[in-house]
Amino acid sequence: KDDVLAGELGLHPKQVRKAMRFLHGDQLVVREFRKERAAGPAADPAAEAPKSLTHSYSCLDYARCVDVANFRLRRMVKDLDGELDERGKTQTYRCRGCRRRYTSFDVLTLVVDPGSHRFVCEGCGQGLEDEEGDDARRREQKRRLRALREKVQKQTKPLLVLLQQLRGVPPPDYGTLQEWYHAQLHEAAQAREGGGAPA
Repeated sequence: KDDVLAGELGLHPKQVRKAMRFLHGDQLVVREFRKERAAGPAADPAAEAPKSLTHSYSCLDYARCVDVANFRLRRMVKDLDGELDERGKTQTYRCRGCRRRYTSFDVLTLVVDPGSHRFVCEGCGQGLEDEEGDDARRREQKRRLRALREKVQKQTKPLLVLLQQLRGVPPPDYGTLQEWYHAQLHEAAQAREGGGAPA
């Protein structure tokens, strides 16, 4: 229950609900909502019945959590590899005047300025600039991407090892919210019958 989790973490329930919405959006937790009557004294029969409140419950979906973590980590490294791979990459140019954009296929039909050796924009006649910059800038960008990829691989290696170990291991099954809720009611009823208070 989100409110119970907030108490255990020492956080405001709104903070926990916001975090749970984010994790649910990323498919790391499963959320369910139940309407429950607020607990209150029933001594006065004339008093109106306590209102129903919607409570949210969250739990980990272990199988999905492992799949999502595996997918995200591998996708992150694949995206970095794609940035470093020049094959199939289309070079882009932008006009310094009107900011019109051209690809390496578009510039084949453009005129080249004999003085600056730049392609000339067919709209305003200004020279085009390579959006990725000169060779030195490209090399620096690649160096930064390689360093980032190595850092990502180093930091995620322990997690990938753990995920590899979990392959083929059946995830724990704690049942549905309904099953858990009925078990809680049963425990509370047993505690009342035994004369004690539920823990």
